[in-house]
Amino acid sequence: MHCSKFNRRNQQLNFKNLNSQRHKENQIQLPTQ
Repeated sequence: MHCSKFNRRNQQLNFKNLNSQRHKENQIQLPTQ
């Protein structure tokens, strides 16, 4: 399969998106603590 590179890149992008989402959530939660 030649799409392994694409899947790998997609996983990295998804990971970055997850991290940025968590970061946003953390920023929202910080002031309330």
